[in-house]
This record gives sequence, C-alpha cells and structure tokens, in this order.
Amino acid sequence: MAWLFRHLIVVPVAFLVRYLVVAPACWLYRWVLAPLGRATVRLLHHVLVVPARFLVRYLIVVPACWTYRRILTPLFRWLVVIPATAVWQYVLWPVLCVLGVFLAACWRLAGRISRAVGRGIAFFWRGLVACPSRWLYRWVFTPVGHGLQAVFGPPLRLARETAREVRRALFSA
Repeated sequence: MAWLFRHLIVVPVAFLVRYLVVAPACWLYRWVLAPLGRATVRLLHHVLVVPARFLVRYLIVVPACWTYRRILTPLFRWLVVIPATAVWQYVLWPVLCVLGVFLAACWRLAGRISRAVGRGIAFFWRGLVACPSRWLYRWVFTPVGHGLQAVFGPPLRLARETAREVRRALFSA
C-alpha cells in the first residue's frame, strides 16, 4: 500500500511540481526578474542618485567651500586672529614681563627677610638657651656630679662587689 501510494501519487506529483512549477520559476527568476531588478536599480541610480549627488555637490558643497575659503577665513582672521595677536603682543606680554620682574624682586626680598628673621631667632636662641645651658652644665651640673660621685661612688662600688660575691657563692655551688 505504501509502495503504491509512493509510486502512484508522491513520485508523479513531485515530478510535476519539480518540472512544471520549480523549473519555470527558477528560469523566470534567473532570466527575467533578476535582470529586470538590476535594470530597475541602475535606472533609479541614474535617474535619482546621480542628479541628487550633482545637485548636492554644486548647490551645497561648492558654495559652502567657497564661502568658507573666501569669506569666513578672512573674516575670522580680521576679527579674531589679528586682534588677539595685537592684545597679546602689546598688552598681555608687557604686563606679564613687568609682573615677572615684580615677582622676582618680591622673591629676593622675601629671601632676605627670612634670612634676617632666621639670624635673629638664632641669635636669641644662642643668647637665651644655648649659652645659659652651657654655663649651667659646665659650672653647676659637672661639679655637683663629681661631688655625688665622690660621696656615693665608694659605697656603691662596695655594694656592687658584695652583690657579685653573694651571687657567686649562691649559684656556683
């Protein structure tokens, strides 16, 4: 039954579809529709795109370039570049030079003032702290230290020796 169905219905219908529908459709697409589509695209390109490109180029781009080159560039030069150059050359540069000289003089003056202040602080430090401290160490602390060493030195030495002997006696046995 399946064999009969396949060979009596499916195979003839597939043959008819392949050779009466698909083959003519492929031929129609390949030899009629595709060339017609390409011709339509070329025709539209030459009818619409080429004139539009020409119009844009010669009605927009060329006048815009000419306006930029002949009007805007010189106008910018005369209205911006030349005045800015003149302001820099005759106003800002001399002011900056004078300001630089003034800042350099202030820097030197600040250096001299800070050196003088530092020397004053050093003078007062020597006079109020260093010299009295040296005098106190030399004439008070050194003699007092020598006196304390003379009074407490021998008993401390004796106590150290005694502790050493006791340690030897306790731990050496």
